[in-house]
Amino acid sequence: MKIKHLLLAISLTAVAAGASAADFTVGGISYNIISVGRQTCEVTNIGGQRYYTGDIVVPEKVVDSYDNTEYTVIAVGQSAFSYCEELKSVTLPNTIQQFKKDAFGGAGLESLTIPTSCKYIGESCFWGAKLKSITIPGNVDTIQNHTFRMCKQLTSLTLDEGVKYVGAKAFTNCETLTDVKLPQSLNSIGDHAFQGCEKLASIVIPDGIENYGGGLFEECPLLTDISVAAGSTRFMAIDGVLFSKDGKILYEYPFGKKETYYYPDERTEQVWDYAFEKNSVLTSIKLGAAVRSIGAYTFNAVENLTDIDLGGALETIGEHAFMDCQKVKEFNFPPTLRHIASMAISRAYGITKIVLPNSVESLGDWAFFGCENVPEIRIGSGLKTMAKTVFQRCYGVNTVYSEAMVPPVADGLQFQADNYAKSTLHVPAGTKEAYAAAEGWKEFSQIVDDLPASGIEGIYDAADAQSEYFTLDGRRLTEPEQGTVCIRRTRSAAGVETHKVIIR
Repeated sequence: MKIKHLLLAISLTAVAAGASAADFTVGGISYNIISVGRQTCEVTNIGGQRYYTGDIVVPEKVVDSYDNTEYTVIAVGQSAFSYCEELKSVTLPNTIQQFKKDAFGGAGLESLTIPTSCKYIGESCFWGAKLKSITIPGNVDTIQNHTFRMCKQLTSLTLDEGVKYVGAKAFTNCETLTDVKLPQSLNSIGDHAFQGCEKLASIVIPDGIENYGGGLFEECPLLTDISVAAGSTRFMAIDGVLFSKDGKILYEYPFGKKETYYYPDERTEQVWDYAFEKNSVLTSIKLGAAVRSIGAYTFNAVENLTDIDLGGALETIGEHAFMDCQKVKEFNFPPTLRHIASMAISRAYGITKIVLPNSVESLGDWAFFGCENVPEIRIGSGLKTMAKTVFQRCYGVNTVYSEAMVPPVADGLQFQADNYAKSTLHVPAGTKEAYAAAEGWKEFSQIVDDLPASGIEGIYDAADAQSEYFTLDGRRLTEPEQGTVCIRRTRSAAGVETHKVIIR
């Protein structure tokens, strides 16, 4: 047995990954051996600076002339035809089981018939290829991330019944894609799957989708209406906007709609990730009274948005939700809001004040990063934690008010160095020493404890066997968390004493 075959037999398999030297070549096509025992191989690249050109016909079986061993061709290897710009066509046998990563990336072929034997297409397999149309047979279960990204000449796409998963950015920037047929078998579509498909004017969402990604049709300027399959039990469309069947989730607002304002259905409780991202037309949004959460990147870079009504029930603002909304003048946060995530309202140059209601408990990394025209920040009494550099690059700040009786736990410095040096921090009466010792707060050169103490009668450790603790609405607390405002009930010879306290 040849040494190379002996090594393959010991390791059982050898996977080609764009190697510069093939195991053998037959009829101008190079191959790498996958398994000696099973006598299987894959098509690989020629190596060096040489590329396949013209019309290529791959046979079912090939013979390595070195020892006359016959191998069955079962795969197109990683980067096998990558950058073969003068490649016109590839005919593949019905023994092919998979296309590996980047197999046809940047290739010049305009059409390809995928064998019915193929079950797997790797990530970025056809990126930038010159394909004009493609049909994915149902035996291919999954279309991986970036599979057809930047296929700028692709006009027609058909996914046969049996295809279940489409990965993130699978067809992004397919600029001429106009005809898309999605099967009822489709279960999942990843984020931005069809982003930047500039000619796509219509789409029908099949009923089988359980996992709907975000921003599927972002930057599709001709798409003014999203339709759903007849009799759909999962989705509905209202004026072309995609919702869950019960109206509680707003999934996607068509990028091509021309209205300057939008008010979601009154049943809406959740606005999905990327739902309005990069919309250039909307100037006004009013969320309904039932909306409780805004997803990640939901209104990111909605460049002409000036007015946003957050409703009266909002609890969570997701990461990057309003990043780069540079014309919004004010965020009136409702008294139900609890969490503002990472970079949620970063680079909002148009706002001139930040007022956090008492309900807000946590702020994510860089939540208000770069809000440089805000002179004053007011933090409510309920804030418990602040992640990294929440107010970094808020250059205009000169006054900060924190009503929290216990300094919110801060992950390092939260403000600019100039803020700490020049701004005045106002805190509740009796808490100056606590703030002066707390990370992220002690750096203020001027701390004044001139705010009302919000009805708090004391600051206590929870480890007090002589006392009981209750929420403000009467529920007993066995282990109150740090920063919790609660009722402390203590029994003594004088009777029962009740105080509103905060746990440190």
